Amino acid sequence: HRVLAAGRDLLVTSVGAFTDDALHADLAALAARSGARLLIAAGAMPGMDWMSSAALEEVEEATLEQRKRPEGWKGTPAEGIVALDALTEPATFFTGT
Repeated sequence: HRVLAAGRDLLVTSVGAFTDDALHADLAALAARSGARLLIAAGAMPGMDWMSSAALEEVEEATLEQRKRPEGWKGTPAEGIVALDALTEPATFFTGT
């Protein structure tokens, strides 16, 4: 609260707390009032956090889908699997567990 109330942007990398809709609404409203931004990180860390949260319930299956612009995958194993510079539509380069 203090960060947003001071008008400072807040980057949240552990997003499991946002399963509480009231908390998310409270922080978003506080950010709007102070002119700050509530930034929610995308990528592996939030994905792991969501999966940890799902482990608290009886979940039989979870799906994590990640989309990026092709240049966002440069320097990753995807570059050796998919011709990133030639993509004109979404492509899957990993499916599994």
